[in-house]
Amino acid sequence: MPPTSPPPEPVRLAWVLVAGALRRVADFAGTPAAARPPARCPVCGEPVTLRLGEIVTPHAAHRPESRCPLQHEETALHYNTKHHLASVLRAAIPGGPLTLRLRCAHRGGVVGDTIWTPGLVPCAAVREEPLVGAWDAVEVEAGLSDVRPDILLRAGGAPAAALEVRRTHAVTAAKVERLAARGLAWAEVVASRALYAEFGAWTADVPLTVLRSHRTARWTCEYHRDRRPAGARARDPCLRG
Repeated sequence: MPPTSPPPEPVRLAWVLVAGALRRVADFAGTPAAARPPARCPVCGEPVTLRLGEIVTPHAAHRPESRCPLQHEETALHYNTKHHLASVLRAAIPGGPLTLRLRCAHRGGVVGDTIWTPGLVPCAAVREEPLVGAWDAVEVEAGLSDVRPDILLRAGGAPAAALEVRRTHAVTAAKVERLAARGLAWAEVVASRALYAEFGAWTADVPLTVLRSHRTARWTCEYHRDRRPAGARARDPCLRG
């Protein structure tokens, strides 16, 4: 039998509160157990244990009896992705421009982690577009009067752009309408460990791969946008290699 790949490592909480400040658990890698600071969960406020071994990715562990929602993988993935993006954008201040990358949606495309139907190779075509030219402040879950973006970028105190992190469900039509009514540039990012992985994490100087934006819904390249006759399938570049 061919060798099987080990199961993927579970998604665990990658951010904690230390002395009241939000910190990345990986920042404490290599710290001896006796020197590790007390840490709390940023959502439920319960004490958590820093797990900093060499075998698994640094993370924080709740007590067994905890019912914190961040113990669920999807919730932790959303939280980790959101705060990695915010921390990178904050570190880039004064930042700009922020460029988006959209991949052709033919056969599901590639968004965040690789997503496609088994046996079908997605199109590799991409397009890039600007989201915002500059920003000088970054807020997470900032409450505007009628909408609360996952990440809000400000310029000169005014809202400049928003990022929504998609976990399981897409951003609602109602939220999209409220963002549009404000004239706020926005984009939807798929929550993904690939964005905040220890090696190859996203940085603000490269385009951010998104699912859609205020300018573009699911984008399809020119080749796949046109209806093709049946014989064109043989010439489909997505089926080569």
